[in-house]
Amino acid sequence: MLNWREIPGDLVTAQTHINLYYPSALQPDKWPRESSGKMNQVTEVFTFILPLKDMQNARKTSLEHGGTWARVTPWLPWMLMGQTPGHILYESLVGSFDSESGFKPQVLASMQKTHPEMLVPPPKESWSKPNFSSLEVYARDYKPAPPLPPK
Repeated sequence: MLNWREIPGDLVTAQTHINLYYPSALQPDKWPRESSGKMNQVTEVFTFILPLKDMQNARKTSLEHGGTWARVTPWLPWMLMGQTPGHILYESLVGSFDSESGFKPQVLASMQKTHPEMLVPPPKESWSKPNFSSLEVYARDYKPAPPLPPK
């Protein structure tokens, strides 16, 4: 259950926080320049905003919404920051539409040309495929960067 709250404008909002702490796929002994450490600490925050009348409409099977997504995460491996203190903050606006007509025409044309698969639901058989993190993909596809020369 999300913590839905009414806000001005006959809207409702909810927020969810996902706090993760897990072993890194890039261990510092093998990936000294790419790894931010033995463990990854990541936080993702989602905010959803939608009309109260839509939430109360039992006939609706989907809901258009707006909101935000934010992620605080360690340095990305290609940055070669190693265990330098710091992190990355991503922030984005998010939303959904009931049909493709919700997109601006130029955005829809670009999607149809470059990523048409993103405009249709994924095939059901893909639901059971493994989902690899970006660090797992990096470890699979790249070799550790050469060490820095001594100072």
